[in-house]
Amino acid sequence: MNKRFYTIRDAEFVALESVLDYVMFHPNFLKWDTEQQIAEIEKALPKNANCFKLAYRAKYLDFYNEGYIYISRRLKDILSEYNLCAQYYNIKIAERKDISNFKWYYLLKLMRFDWYYYHWIDFKRSTFAYNASILKENYIYVDINSYDDVKKWRAQPDHQYGPFIILRDIVLTNLFNPELDMFHLPFTTDIFVSERLKNRLEQEGITGIGFNEWPCKLILSE
Repeated sequence: MNKRFYTIRDAEFVALESVLDYVMFHPNFLKWDTEQQIAEIEKALPKNANCFKLAYRAKYLDFYNEGYIYISRRLKDILSEYNLCAQYYNIKIAERKDISNFKWYYLLKLMRFDWYYYHWIDFKRSTFAYNASILKENYIYVDINSYDDVKKWRAQPDHQYGPFIILRDIVLTNLFNPELDMFHLPFTTDIFVSERLKNRLEQEGITGIGFNEWPCKLILSE
């Protein structure tokens, strides 16, 4: 299937600072999938833990990537028109010098379902590698034919803390929904977006975000 996807890049170098001077999240933060879990996390958070302030010379944007993704209400409204498997968590972003002056934002969490998620990848037809250098790209390809092979690689004593396997050429199985407009894939930190969503965000002038074409192949099953 011939369909083009892009990856998100930060259009501007900006930063947010926690009002607490550090990010404090519940241990199950990355696992919240139900309203009950979200309520438990909100209860566990200290006061103002969900409030950030603009860093020095930073400005309000529609999109921030600070390890976690924070989006404006305007961007959330646009994303609601598209096909995402996502949850949103309310946060505040305040003026640097006056945290009582803030705007509501959302933390965007794209869902990752363990079994289903890894079965999106056709391991036998995809290519995997690791970067042998921390200073430049020096990819060495690895023979990976299943997720069990990945677990065996990670279990080796000299691989537990890196280097980490990454995807190069990607072939997706028919378990992947090609109508998704924004998604993660295993073995990469990139966020993928469809061409139609990319065009809409550019048309709307969404700030703080840019796009790159995936440098390798991304093939959808017929």
